[in-house]
Amino acid sequence: SSDLITTLIPTQTRIQSAAEKLVRINGNTVNIDFTTSGSNIGLCTNPTGDITLNVTGIPTDSSFDNHSILFSVIVNQTGTARTCTAVTLNGVSRTIKWFGGSLSNAISGVTTTSGYDLYNFTGINTVGSASTASNYEVLGVVNGGFR
Repeated sequence: SSDLITTLIPTQTRIQSAAEKLVRINGNTVNIDFTTSGSNIGLCTNPTGDITLNVTGIPTDSSFDNHSILFSVIVNQTGTARTCTAVTLNGVSRTIKWFGGSLSNAISGVTTTSGYDLYNFTGINTVGSASTASNYEVLGVVNGGFR
């Protein structure tokens, strides 16, 4: 019956293809200018210490109320294993809530000193208002050990 057909109208056009631009970083600090159309992934090619992720450009007007944000860091591991340990959103430092309850649980068995580790983050605005980044919780998950 035609009355069972529903039209899906997305509010954003972020998922347009399987490709997304990387922001390549040669060092320990990833700076991402958040965009709803892509480029929310950082690739650390030569880290010498743990990684800090700074995400700026997150909308703060009412059109972004009740949104979540997704961003990732891929670490090219060579020598000593490095992890992404700090996240700031629009300059506000947020504590990462790791899958398994802690960073050590999250990276147990996956972080290598040779290969790639992928840190995925979801920012959830807990009050529904986009007015400040301090409303966000940052949830982190690690997929790693890619050789």
